[in-house]
Amino acid sequence: MVDLHDYNNNPYEFLSSEQKQLLPEFSSAKRIASLFEDTTNSSWWLETSEGAQVLKLCDDQWVNESSFWQGMQSLFGLKLPHSMADYDHVYSLISSLSPLTIPRLIQSASCCANGEFPGFLLAEGLEGHYIISSDVTVVIVRQLAHHIGQLHQHQHTHWGTSSYYYQFVD
Repeated sequence: MVDLHDYNNNPYEFLSSEQKQLLPEFSSAKRIASLFEDTTNSSWWLETSEGAQVLKLCDDQWVNESSFWQGMQSLFGLKLPHSMADYDHVYSLISSLSPLTIPRLIQSASCCANGEFPGFLLAEGLEGHYIISSDVTVVIVRQLAHHIGQLHQHQHTHWGTSSYYYQFVD
C-alpha cells in the first residue's frame, strides 16, 4: 500500500489508470500540510495549464479509522470516499447556499478496486492561505457563523445524503 502522507511522491501515483485519465497534466505538485492529525485527506497544490488546482485524495483506510466519518456513515449513509463521484451535487448545493467563495469542482471520482485506490476531488485553486488560530479575527468568525447559519436554514423534504436528495430535484 502506498503512503498518501509521503511528501515526495507524485500524487497521481496513488490513483488507478482509469482515475489518472480524468485528470489534467501538471507542471508541479506540492503537498499541502494537513492542519489536523486525524485528517482523512491528502491535499496537493497542482500547477496546470488551466491554472492552480487542488487535488484531495481520500483513502478508505483513513475513513475507516475516523470516528467522525463512521458516525456520518451510520447516521446518513455517507460512505466517504465511496461517494466522492457524487460531489458535484454537494458543491452545487453548498455554492447555492453559502455566502463564502466555494472553489469550482473540476473532477471527482470515488475510490475503486475495493478501496485499493483513493477517491479524489479536483477543484480550482483559490488565492490565499490556510489560517492558524492566531490568524482568526472577529470578521472571520462572523463569516463562518454566517456560512453555517445559511446552511442550517436550508430545508428539504427528504432525509439522507445530498445525492439522494438530488434524485428528487428538477
